Amino acid sequence: MNREFLVSWLKLSCLVTGITGLVSFAASMEGSSGPWLWLFDLVKWPLDSDPAGFSHETMSVNAILGGVMVGWATLMYFVAAGPIAQGNLQLTRRMLISIVAWFCIDSTGSYLSRLPGNIVLNGIFLVMLSIPLLGLAKETESSQ
Repeated sequence: MNREFLVSWLKLSCLVTGITGLVSFAASMEGSSGPWLWLFDLVKWPLDSDPAGFSHETMSVNAILGGVMVGWATLMYFVAAGPIAQGNLQLTRRMLISIVAWFCIDSTGSYLSRLPGNIVLNGIFLVMLSIPLLGLAKETESSQ
């Protein structure tokens, strides 16, 4: 896979992450929490419409999580579009390390809070973001 394709994949993955953050943020308001409620029900498994709504505290956490995800996605997008697209191997590796660190902490918390479906969702994001980064690291190493 060439650099342009891998950077495009990474940027698209960042957009998906950002959109997920916006969906989380939308769940900070009762009228727009439907998609996030469905996703939460899915990762909680089984699909049983539980919870039917979020508490005020959970809506606050949804807003915070949404902001963090959008910020994280925006930073990753600009790093991918700039330095990584230009072949900065150090940033490629550091970005990969930060994604693995996120995955380990988030997934451990999901396990401890009995939300194993979120580990699966985290795995999807890990794969979606890591494959282009690994490909870019390999491509950059072979061109040096």
